[in-house]
Amino acid sequence: MSCIQDMLDECQLEARINDDAGCISWLQQHSQADVDYHPLIIDYHQHYLHYGTETACGFKLLLTINNQSCGILPLMIRNYASDISAITIGANSGSCLPPLLEPTLSRKQKRKLYKKCLDFITRLHLYFGINILTSQFPFFAGVSEPWFALLTENGGQSEFNQELYCDLSLSDAVYLTQIRDKYRSHIKRAAKLWRVEIKTTLDDQELAAFQALHLSVAGKKTRSDQSWQLQQQAVNAGAAFMVYAYDDEDKLIGAALFNCTHYMASYAVGAYDRDLFDQPVSHIIHYQAIQHMKAQGLSWYYIGARCNKNEWMKPTDKEWQIGHFKEGFSTHSFFKLRVSQKL
Repeated sequence: MSCIQDMLDECQLEARINDDAGCISWLQQHSQADVDYHPLIIDYHQHYLHYGTETACGFKLLLTINNQSCGILPLMIRNYASDISAITIGANSGSCLPPLLEPTLSRKQKRKLYKKCLDFITRLHLYFGINILTSQFPFFAGVSEPWFALLTENGGQSEFNQELYCDLSLSDAVYLTQIRDKYRSHIKRAAKLWRVEIKTTLDDQELAAFQALHLSVAGKKTRSDQSWQLQQQAVNAGAAFMVYAYDDEDKLIGAALFNCTHYMASYAVGAYDRDLFDQPVSHIIHYQAIQHMKAQGLSWYYIGARCNKNEWMKPTDKEWQIGHFKEGFSTHSFFKLRVSQKL
């Protein structure tokens, strides 16, 4: 980490490296805390990626002004096993994220911090011999413009895709009119078929049951035991929750994990019994998750990418189908920008 600190000093960017407690404390006070900036979620991605790559090193910068916390910048350095000379820099499992800044900062302070962060990320790319910087972020009016402007004024080229969200402020009566028509009947039927439990704590036995279901559905082990343990830790720390569905013989037939802050939640991973593929198991799990999010006073649920076939990521048919399913639960969609800048 010495080279990281040297670059921070060169950019005159005031930050503390991997101060997890400080990051969590600051996020708890941020009015629009994004789950992608939570230290436990960043650590999970590092171990998830490390299972399939040669190296995955994640770190968090707690940005400060006069030693007062004012933002978080997550970064992930990755080395692929297929080509250990090919290093990529991003955040979590994707491209670089913009810093999440304190909303009460002045416009001048925010732009100054954005510039310093971009300078730091640029220096980090050049240090590893990377000549293209790519950043992905949802475009929210009044929030995303400064970061987008900095990248594009330096020659960045942009692409976009559609991201799905659910407005949790809607009453249940209104929300049910917004979802796909057939989902209402699926949810009603599923409520009679399955027993659903919300889990805000997760013991080892419950985790093992979810792992076993996931292994059965995937057909192979896809990630490390430590990544599962980090997700269990996130649930028990209040940074995630789970929804389990059981049949009338108490067999686990579906489960999903949702990351969360006090402001928003996001769908992380799910597994559903393949023998019940034509049954509304996932429908009731998502619906009950949304009910729990509302009860906790969250504002938004990020469901995932729509994966339209004409978008830059060129989704597979399976990804398109998953996106189509998720769209049925959404109330809004926003664009996610992907800006690439040559260095």
